[in-house]
Amino acid sequence: MELKNHWLAANKIALPRLLQWVNLRPEESERTQIIFVFYTTVSVGLRWAEDSTVALFLDEYGTNLLPWMYIASAAMSAGLVFLYSWLQKIFPLRRVIVAIAPCMLMPLVLLVVLRWGSQFSYLAVISVFLLRLWVDALYVVNDLNISIVANQLFNIREIKRTYPLVSSGLLVADVISGFSLPWLVQYATLNKIILIACVVILLGSGILLYLTHHYRAAFPETPQRLIPEEQASRERFIKSPLKRYVWQLFAFVGLLQVIGLLIDFQYLRELKSNMSDRELASFLGLFGGTLGLCELLLQWFISSRLIERMGVFFTATLLPITVGFSLPGVLIFLHLIPAIQSQSFFWGLIIVKFCDELLRYTFVMSSGPILYQPIPEAIRSRMQTLSGGTAEAIATGLTGALIFATLMFCGHFVPTPMQKWVLVAETMLITGTCLTVVWELRSRYVELLVLSVARGHLSATNVGLRFFKQGVVKALAEKGSEADKRSCIELLAQIDSQGAAEVLDHILRSLLKIHKQPGITGLVDRFYKSRVENLIEQELKFLGEIYAAYTDFQTLEKKENHQSSERISIVSELLQRALLELELDVKERLLLLLRLLYSPEKIQAAAFNLRSLSVVNLARGLEILEHTVTLSSKSLLLNILDNRPQLEKLQHLVEAKIVEYENMIVSDRLHRLLTLGNFLSDWCLACCFHFAQVTRIRLTSSEILVSLRHPTGFVREAAIAYLNMVSHRVLLQILPQLQKDPHPLVAAQVKELLEKYQFNHYE
Repeated sequence: MELKNHWLAANKIALPRLLQWVNLRPEESERTQIIFVFYTTVSVGLRWAEDSTVALFLDEYGTNLLPWMYIASAAMSAGLVFLYSWLQKIFPLRRVIVAIAPCMLMPLVLLVVLRWGSQFSYLAVISVFLLRLWVDALYVVNDLNISIVANQLFNIREIKRTYPLVSSGLLVADVISGFSLPWLVQYATLNKIILIACVVILLGSGILLYLTHHYRAAFPETPQRLIPEEQASRERFIKSPLKRYVWQLFAFVGLLQVIGLLIDFQYLRELKSNMSDRELASFLGLFGGTLGLCELLLQWFISSRLIERMGVFFTATLLPITVGFSLPGVLIFLHLIPAIQSQSFFWGLIIVKFCDELLRYTFVMSSGPILYQPIPEAIRSRMQTLSGGTAEAIATGLTGALIFATLMFCGHFVPTPMQKWVLVAETMLITGTCLTVVWELRSRYVELLVLSVARGHLSATNVGLRFFKQGVVKALAEKGSEADKRSCIELLAQIDSQGAAEVLDHILRSLLKIHKQPGITGLVDRFYKSRVENLIEQELKFLGEIYAAYTDFQTLEKKENHQSSERISIVSELLQRALLELELDVKERLLLLLRLLYSPEKIQAAAFNLRSLSVVNLARGLEILEHTVTLSSKSLLLNILDNRPQLEKLQHLVEAKIVEYENMIVSDRLHRLLTLGNFLSDWCLACCFHFAQVTRIRLTSSEILVSLRHPTGFVREAAIAYLNMVSHRVLLQILPQLQKDPHPLVAAQVKELLEKYQFNHYE
């Protein structure tokens, strides 16, 4: 029993540490593990089937029919993509993604049986061609399946952390299948291995069935053709921006495929012209092993962190930037080294191919599903199927035609030494075009996220504006600092300058007119940007104090075990809730400050999502801010606005050197909190005095006197109740002065205490 408890304790420590290493949160781990096992299992079966069919194909045809295989594969993939998309309109998504792989295995098994038992040689020959073609089609469907399932299971923020791990299942499958296939070949024929692969793929489909059943809420049960009219009208609201975004996404996926194929063609041509068959096999083994190890390390420990910290578009541009700049740069550099001048293209293309494969199967693969997140959920999976699958198929065909035309052109018009540079120039041109598309995608991405808030919530802007105007009137009428009032006026002027004139009095109107003058605007913007950044930093420091107090009071609640702890626990919980309400107030102020620096529409859309109880909406709000805010503290702000434990947020503030934290005893922490009295809410201040009362913490006379003069009645009531506990003598001296208190709560309290002590004195 003791050993079991020790193991459980060790596991409790090791698991969070492991999740931290791979950048996963505890609530994401189960989904990630199941989908990883599914993808790895299916990929192992597919790799066995692919290698077996390649061997059969090369044995039957050699390399002569490979170009026709590429063309036929592209055509079949495009056809399957349209079929897959059509099925999503007819059947619920969960049924389609689970049933598609088993249904596609049936023709594969039939082709194996046909070849196995065929008495006619021409049927055997045709079946080999079709086998190879059908396995390629299975790969396309599997890639679509995994990205669609991930998009359904994870929101826009979660998928940045989880998908790099999920997609690494393909890399793990390469390792498993690579070591196991030679062993299988010793005991089974290639036909039997294909059948074994089918069984493994069915096992993976069973895992997917469990996954979609366990998380069935994530998968719509309604076919897309039966989408309610109200929801359909919301999608039409963003039809035009969505159409542009999908076309640009289509172009991005296609251009990446073109870049990969152009690099691959040049790479294979150099290998073939510089190596024998035996050398080529050894080199490819070493190259693939080294590349696979680097890819796994990158996927497990770096990809998710880089995507989360730098953003999806930074990682998406790494491949075209690296290839576009490194291809000519490396070739020119190697050409300047006399020892390898004659083989500069050979070694240069090996380096570029390594970079292309490394980035393609890590950052690009991990970023892909994220780009589909702004698309409305009702049509996302279908758009993903059409855009992703069709783009790659069309790009493959067009690249083949481009290479063929280039070779024909170079053979007639370009000198032999310059022919290789033509393909290099074409690759650079494609990478430049790809970067332009990514830049356009980025703006459309944020636009769609903002519009996703607007659809169905068109009245939210007007409602929010009306309440905000009321808040400005209240803020201007109450006592407060001049800086606070100026901030309210400036914010209202940015949001609704016409409405501002209705809210303010006659001097302030002229100030607004001056503020709107073109010459003044730029100067004011530069002047206030640093002011706003300072205010944001001050708010973050205040948040650090809130989190520190919340953490220390929680520690007290866990330690208290004596009889009076029930009352202490109740008051402590009230104080902690008051601190959490303060946190919400600070978050709202942070969003208002961000509106002074960035597009009010984008910040308002983010704020609307952040206030939602939905985890999906919260993630969308954070994503809008990530692509809008450019402050150096952006990463910290996103962590603060996220729905994470207060202790974790405090750690982020400490790491950013915004605050320093050390655990304090509750009396010291309470005194520290009361020094921030001007920043605390009235209710939080009252809770501090109630907490001091039940825990019998001694407060200073200045802290008590300030609260006795506080403008809010229940704060004065709390201070009087505390004074009644610590010093009857002082209380009796000040009670007569408090009899005329305007607040009925305080007046009743004072009257009750006077009657009590006069009666006791009479006795």
